[in-house]
Amino acid sequence: MSNITNNMRWKMNCSFSHSLLIFSTITAFLICASTSHLLFIPAESFLFSNDATGLNNSIQSNSTKYVVRDSETILLAGQVIPSNDYIHVYDASPYKIVNGHIATKIPCDQSYQPILNILVGQAPKLQSIQLHMIEELSTPGKMCIYHADLEPSSRVTHTTPGVEIGTITDIAIQNPTAESIELPPTTTLDIGVNEIEPGAGEVEH
Repeated sequence: MSNITNNMRWKMNCSFSHSLLIFSTITAFLICASTSHLLFIPAESFLFSNDATGLNNSIQSNSTKYVVRDSETILLAGQVIPSNDYIHVYDASPYKIVNGHIATKIPCDQSYQPILNILVGQAPKLQSIQLHMIEELSTPGKMCIYHADLEPSSRVTHTTPGVEIGTITDIAIQNPTAESIELPPTTTLDIGVNEIEPGAGEVEH
């Protein structure tokens, strides 16, 4: 945003030097004050472009990326997930997540392997993302903490390096076992979304 100068003029004689930004989750609004009116402009249509030198062109482009900071902490203690079922926890549609991060504290076995899967992708094509354990904060056979980057190039669990997640709009937590699981105290899933872009579209079912 340092590239956006105070003397930059917007349509209808709105200047950034007389404006107020209001942020709400992943949406922001620019309140433009002038002598005769207040103008509300969705800031996502121009403010968060990575290319601050071509704002007008960025509005027209479907490849424009928006820098956001949407952080969700989901408390899952006491939730019951039936066998081979899941809880859907996040949906960014119609945007795609291009940069983000997840951290989760979930049950694990004696080998530090997670008992649950974190599914990521674009519904209905969700795949188990490769998680990385934080050993110092984990107790084998009880609860372990894992994390992973949310990027299209993120790896799918138990696959070769070339198998990637691809488009990300949805996140879910899955019980792949043959029995129902009641999630113990302190079970959590933290989701941080840093960058999104339009164009998720619809997946043919």
